[in-house]
Amino acid sequence: MSPAPDQQVNLSLMYSNRAACHLKTGDLPATVRDCTTSLDIIPHMVKPLVRRASAYEHLER
Repeated sequence: MSPAPDQQVNLSLMYSNRAACHLKTGDLPATVRDCTTSLDIIPHMVKPLVRRASAYEHLER
């Protein structure tokens, strides 16, 4: 059973926000994981795309 559409947006935003926290603390692998999870729920969201790109840049990938 999948969450309701409005709950999917909230869940995606929570993963994106947690990824921002990981990025600030330097936990880059966790940033990538949370951004990917956020994008799996709601594709094409800008913030997780940018955060994941920043993490990949710091990881030199």
